Amino acid sequence: MTEMRPCYRLVSLAALLAVLPACSGGSGGGDDDDDGQYIETGRVEITLLLPPAAPAAQDPFAGVTAFHIAILGSTGTPIVEADFDADGPFEIQSLEPGAGRVVVFEGRNAAGTPVSRGRTLPIDIVEGSTPVQAQLYFSKVGAFSTVYGTPATRTGASTFTFSDGRVLIAGGLDGGGTALASAEIFDWVNDTVVTAGTMSSGGTAFSAAASLGADTLLITGGVTDLAGTPTDRANVYTHVPDGVGTWASGVPALPAVRRELAAAELGTGRVLVAGGTTTTATLGPALDTTFLFSWTGAVGAWAAGPAMNEPRMGAIALPASGDVAVFVGGFNNNVSGGNDDFSDDGDVFNWNGGSVVLAPGGGPQIGSSRGWSGVLEIAANQWLVWGGEEGDNNSHNLLDIVELWTWTGSAITADVRQDLPDVQRGGTAGLLTGGQILLLGGSTGQYPANSAANTASIYDVGLDSFTDLTPPPGATLGGTAAPLPDGTSLVVIDGAVLRFNPL
Repeated sequence: MTEMRPCYRLVSLAALLAVLPACSGGSGGGDDDDDGQYIETGRVEITLLLPPAAPAAQDPFAGVTAFHIAILGSTGTPIVEADFDADGPFEIQSLEPGAGRVVVFEGRNAAGTPVSRGRTLPIDIVEGSTPVQAQLYFSKVGAFSTVYGTPATRTGASTFTFSDGRVLIAGGLDGGGTALASAEIFDWVNDTVVTAGTMSSGGTAFSAAASLGADTLLITGGVTDLAGTPTDRANVYTHVPDGVGTWASGVPALPAVRRELAAAELGTGRVLVAGGTTTTATLGPALDTTFLFSWTGAVGAWAAGPAMNEPRMGAIALPASGDVAVFVGGFNNNVSGGNDDFSDDGDVFNWNGGSVVLAPGGGPQIGSSRGWSGVLEIAANQWLVWGGEEGDNNSHNLLDIVELWTWTGSAITADVRQDLPDVQRGGTAGLLTGGQILLLGGSTGQYPANSAANTASIYDVGLDSFTDLTPPPGATLGGTAAPLPDGTSLVVIDGAVLRFNPL
């Protein structure tokens, strides 16, 4: 039986979290006895979690005239669906027990269009007297909702999603343009931001970040202020499942200060950083040097890696399977011939015999030269790449190109997709459910001009189509979007932490 009563609408939002468990409904299995009377044999109690008090545009009950409940099987196909009046109560009987069930709760308008939605993680519906507990975050679809807590104002922060779905938000510039050393964890289960210690070596913004495996993250390089002063700071954070982790002490500094660098995982416990620049000068010069960071779980060390075939700043980093890291594109200061300022070449690094090796013969071509492009991994060895900048030393141009890149083990194949609705560089994206990708912001100005855009759209990989969204409350250049286990996305933009519910 599934039962939900909208009693949460009768309490203040401030008291909501404490009162909700008493208002929960449930779902489970049942059977008929010999007299034909229904006997409940199992129950799953579902707690609804709502965003904080917000304008009507974010109110998940605004415009809702009816509710729809669907219970999905392990393959994602509905096995039970039912519609209910807005006043409830709701009850679904005779649901067969089974593993991997997902409960989807939708609020629909008078036309039957879903305007609000929430879904549980996969749950096992079993027979028994002890209820199974599940939680469902319910919010407007296609909307950016505020979260609980008081997150700090950050521009250019680093974020990372750990195996338990919690997201680290670290560093970034504060409202006065100084890099923060503080960090926070977004707890998606309770929809709240909590403090997560302080980076041991000091604050950074617009840094390079890459996984060291085992829920451990390296954050290094970047800038310490609005003027773009490069830094050699390096910080390692190790997460504790279902909690807050720790910042390692004594992490050695990057061998040279640099900003606009790229970083990619090179197998478990290793990160390769490449390129960038050591100066505050807007256009470099770019660097061709690389450094390998190794982490034993308690101790870190840096070692010089092979030089790239050409300098790069604003390059695209692609961590590939098989202990491979590929760095392509970037601004290269006229070293690739002619008047080209941007590269269309790549470099391939392998971990081989206890050291990092640059693959001989030059790296893969990427079609057109570009730097500062957006990139998002959507599957193993596959990335969506969009926007950026191209040109020569006479003129630069922003790009609206979108491509789906696949690493074959020796080359990059590019599937050209529909153009972006707007030209941009440095935008951010987050992977959503069903092949949807959230695209946010970027700059409408050529580097180094930072004209942050306040744009948002959904890109559907399968349909190769864009859907414009009502933008979030603020522009963003150094924002991030981190996927959450329930299909929503945590969005960190300039000065705000939000949660996005996909269409």
